[in-house]
Amino acid sequence: LINQKDGVIPSILQKLEVNSEELKVKLERLLEKIPQVYGGSGGQQHIGNELNNILNTAQQEAQKVKDEYVSTEHLFIALVEAEGTRVSDLLKEEGINK
Repeated sequence: LINQKDGVIPSILQKLEVNSEELKVKLERLLEKIPQVYGGSGGQQHIGNELNNILNTAQQEAQKVKDEYVSTEHLFIALVEAEGTRVSDLLKEEGINK
């Protein structure tokens, strides 16, 4: 989301005076710590509860503003609101909240 050059999220980060490059490095470090599963699933992917909750929250955010589709800003809000997740904690440490 933060890599989209003309996207909404980089614009929001700029308005919040968040260093997007520094945030990107921190997010990449966070992603590197997440365990990965290899093979054995027959090629099928399953989403965990955290991701499912984030996607549901994003959909609810879209519905609140009567948007037909979930967009990047809805996903970003859902990530910020994902209480107890590492990404939400990191975003809040950077001063990002709803």
